[in-house]
Amino acid sequence: MTMKHFLTLFTAALVLMAAGCQRKEPPPRPPMTAFEAEGETAAQAWLHILDEGDYNTALEQCVFKEVTQADPAHTNILQVARAPVGQLKNRALVQINSGAMPLGGGETQKIVQMVYQTDFSTKSECIESITMIRDLPTIWKVGSYNLKMGL
Repeated sequence: MTMKHFLTLFTAALVLMAAGCQRKEPPPRPPMTAFEAEGETAAQAWLHILDEGDYNTALEQCVFKEVTQADPAHTNILQVARAPVGQLKNRALVQINSGAMPLGGGETQKIVQMVYQTDFSTKSECIESITMIRDLPTIWKVGSYNLKMGL
């Protein structure tokens, strides 16, 4: 192998390694309706409270808070889920859907479901799923929150 051939292969290997180490671009934001955009704005506001570690305030905005607070010795389930992953590094919306949830008696409640690809300081490539329920014309509540751990 000649020195020129070796340097060409070495340079190509360095370029390929550098390309593999570059930060992946966030996925493009999915298209959304005005109603979905409103729900996503409400979800972002709630996620910010969660990201700040204010777990009690975040829980107050959840429809499932009564179930989780029944036991006085209860540990906030949001804290149990989120504290171990550390600080937020990056969050990108990858999927959004809206629909209606049947309540019974022919009534429905409008919902928006979002999926985020999220990196935290101790876990990367996590998937966060959140369902926002429009309780009143201008009030949104968190119907569900799920964190699937990544790497």
